[in-house]
Amino acid sequence: RCMRASDIQSLVVRMKLSSAANVAFGLGFSDSSFGATDAAYIYFDTVSDTTIHAFSANSGGATTNDTDSAIAPGTSYRTYEVRCGTNVNDWDFLIDGVSFATHTTSSKTRGVNIILTIITRTAAAKDMTLDYVAFESRDMSSRVQ
Repeated sequence: RCMRASDIQSLVVRMKLSSAANVAFGLGFSDSSFGATDAAYIYFDTVSDTTIHAFSANSGGATTNDTDSAIAPGTSYRTYEVRCGTNVNDWDFLIDGVSFATHTTSSKTRGVNIILTIITRTAAAKDMTLDYVAFESRDMSSRVQ
C-alpha cells in the first residue's frame, strides 16, 4: 500500500532494545536526526537521563518543548507513537497507547524526515529489535505497516 507523505497522521513503532545502558534512540519527525528545528519525536539518551522524553520544536527552533515521561525503556517490547493532531500545531506522544505528552506550541512549517535511529554510547554494539513500523493516514482510514 502507498500513502502520500502529506497524508501521514502518525508514526507507530513497536520495538525493544537489547540493553538500555549506554544507548540513545529517537523516532518521529525531524529535519535531521535528533534535530532542534522542525521536529516532533520521542527520544531516549543515557547521556542525559534514564527515561524517555518527547521533544518538539518549530522551524526556527525558538519554541521548543521537552517532556520527561518518567518511563524507562527497559528491554521489553514497547509501542511508541508520534501523532499530529487535527490542528497541525498539536503533537501527541504515546507509549503503549497512553499519551504522556501533548505539545501545542511547536509545528513544522516545511518538509521533514521520518527518523528511527539507535546510537551506541560505547564501543559495544547495541541492538534495536523491530516488531513493526506503521504509518497512519490523516483520515485514519488506512495504515501502512
